[in-house]
Amino acid sequence: MALKLLVGTTNAVKVAIVRAAVRTLPIELLTPDDLGIDLQINETGQTTLENATLKAQAYCAQTNLPTLAIDGGLWIEKFPPEKQPGTRVKRIENNGTAETDILAYYIRELEAVGGESPCTWEGGLALALPDHRVLTEIYQTHSILTAKAHGTATPDVALSPITIDPRTGKYYSEMSWDEHPDVHKIQLFLRKFISLNAGGDNSV
Repeated sequence: MALKLLVGTTNAVKVAIVRAAVRTLPIELLTPDDLGIDLQINETGQTTLENATLKAQAYCAQTNLPTLAIDGGLWIEKFPPEKQPGTRVKRIENNGTAETDILAYYIRELEAVGGESPCTWEGGLALALPDHRVLTEIYQTHSILTAKAHGTATPDVALSPITIDPRTGKYYSEMSWDEHPDVHKIQLFLRKFISLNAGGDNSV
């Protein structure tokens, strides 16, 4: 029997990535839209893990379902400390910036440091369980940011046209969700959830 898991986000990209991660796992993935839930969560954490935990616990408390939440951060090698996005990747200059403005901002800043830079993406994963346990993990992926855009900025993936996967040489904008480097790491994390449920029911 498939284990029920709620993904604690309305971000379409994160939902797509988690959906790709569970495709070969015995998990039935649910979204807030599936359940008619609309939570407004104030992300007050100072780290990706703190923000992910806040989101996972809030959705789990609302639904009594095991809930996975993800929060991301970005550190760019050639940027000075005051320019580091950290956990505020899309909240640059002012809140509510449009995707095209976000892309233009990073292109401008990359041009100022020579046109490209290695960078590290951090993912904070939190899996909140109905019995109040929380599984957490931090993972990192390394890529290259370039001022030479390929493709266009779209909702929730503003930087994919300027992010290159060094393993394949592909822009993130060219990759399928199954190829996305986060998918395998999320899948490994979710295997711990499956192990907890081995021989038991899906309420953990």
